[in-house]
Amino acid sequence: MKLPPLAAGALGSAVLLGLLGCQVTAPWDSEPARATPQRPTFSSNTETTAEGTLEFQGGLLLDWKDRFATPTELKYGATPSTELFVGWAPYVNYDTMGIDGSSVGDTLVGMRQRLQDATEDQPAAALQLATLLPTADESEIGTSGETDFFVAGILDVEMPGVSWTGFGQLGLLGEPDGDDVDVQWLVSSTATSPIYPELDAFGEAAVLYTPERDEESLYMTFGTYYWHKPSQVFDASVQIGVGSNTPDFAVLVGFTQNLGRISNAGR
Repeated sequence: MKLPPLAAGALGSAVLLGLLGCQVTAPWDSEPARATPQRPTFSSNTETTAEGTLEFQGGLLLDWKDRFATPTELKYGATPSTELFVGWAPYVNYDTMGIDGSSVGDTLVGMRQRLQDATEDQPAAALQLATLLPTADESEIGTSGETDFFVAGILDVEMPGVSWTGFGQLGLLGEPDGDDVDVQWLVSSTATSPIYPELDAFGEAAVLYTPERDEESLYMTFGTYYWHKPSQVFDASVQIGVGSNTPDFAVLVGFTQNLGRISNAGR
């Protein structure tokens, strides 16, 4: 499936504005629900946005050699254990492999379903499904111009002083030169630990492997979450990459904000 380059803003904006078109019903002086940040790691954990609430997360990714991006995501808690999300980068700039230009990013649409909550005897578990739609300019290196599909399994384990997330994802990547798909594997391990009442530290090791394209990358991400209040979290991290066509070093900053409960406009 290919979309014209001019559809870049149309599709991403339509989905984002469609969700934002819902009326936020929580009064401004009330406290929205607790935020559930899922950035800036490759993995997601089993937490889902509070039921009936809308959550926004966004930030900046700066790689001095190759790339500048503005990853943005809007999330909705459809049930106590189901989250719907759409992600998009309104601006991406590349300066690598002979390409120097800017575009919008592809659009990621998906859902995460928590299958079981954590207990003393078992970890929390979730399933995540997502589709990456080619809304970016095909002349840029950041897109293949094809639709990609992803399915992931997630486990969360709570231990004294630390929480651990194991994330395994299978990707089916559209191949621009044919009708076949390329298989991609993503495996990551993330540990998060509180270091002060409002500050958490986290670290992630993620391996991304695409056999048909002979691409293998290792990413190490280290950073902190600052809980300004329960509904608002800021994050800052550094990412180190090793592998073919892998950015060596990047800085990521961003935030997650729960916006409160929503209802359909006009009700």
